[in-house]
Amino acid sequence: LPYLKTGTNPHILNISPPLNMHPKWFEAHLAYTTTKYGMSMCVLGMAEEFKPDRIAVNALWPLTVISSAATHFFLGPDSIGQCRKNTSMADAAYVMVTRDS
Repeated sequence: LPYLKTGTNPHILNISPPLNMHPKWFEAHLAYTTTKYGMSMCVLGMAEEFKPDRIAVNALWPLTVISSAATHFFLGPDSIGQCRKNTSMADAAYVMVTRDS
């Protein structure tokens, strides 16, 4: 944090979903949803906490499945055609961290 406070364009970027309290997200995935939502709430809290220090805090969450070793393991090798390239997340992250904090 001290380095961010003295940085020229400091950012914290997290990978966490928008908060959606619909029961369907909790029913079958309670532990996963709870931890991901906890990360989302940390983003909201840190964004406010670090605002006076001009440290931007944001989150990224893809709207579709991103190609990764995990998606190929769980969805199978044929899932590649159904997934977005992982570079789309990298491109989005680049856009966010190059904006003025």
